[in-house]
Amino acid sequence: MSLRRAVAVALWAGLSLPGALACAQDGFRCPPTGRLVQVGDAPHKVEKYCGSPDAREPVVEEYCDQGRCTRRWGERWTYDFGRTYFVRYLLFFGGSLSRIDSGDYGEK
Repeated sequence: MSLRRAVAVALWAGLSLPGALACAQDGFRCPPTGRLVQVGDAPHKVEKYCGSPDAREPVVEEYCDQGRCTRRWGERWTYDFGRTYFVRYLLFFGGSLSRIDSGDYGEK
């Protein structure tokens, strides 16, 4: 979803601008193909659309609720598409894309 569309949808739905910007992180278009990658996609689909990530690293998240802690293991992929695009950090848990974060502009 483009930023302009996210803002329009949010305003139509009665959300604030920060709410609109949060919607923009549910997906992005990979520059090499222009294909949309969204939260919930499988790793093989993301790799097909965006190519191999520039970096892969294992991650562990721990949640504690009322003294009971649970860990889950996943992987963080980094994509640097170049100086005109933001670096994307993709977090995978349980065989699907769980979160998309953006960094600064790329360095390639």
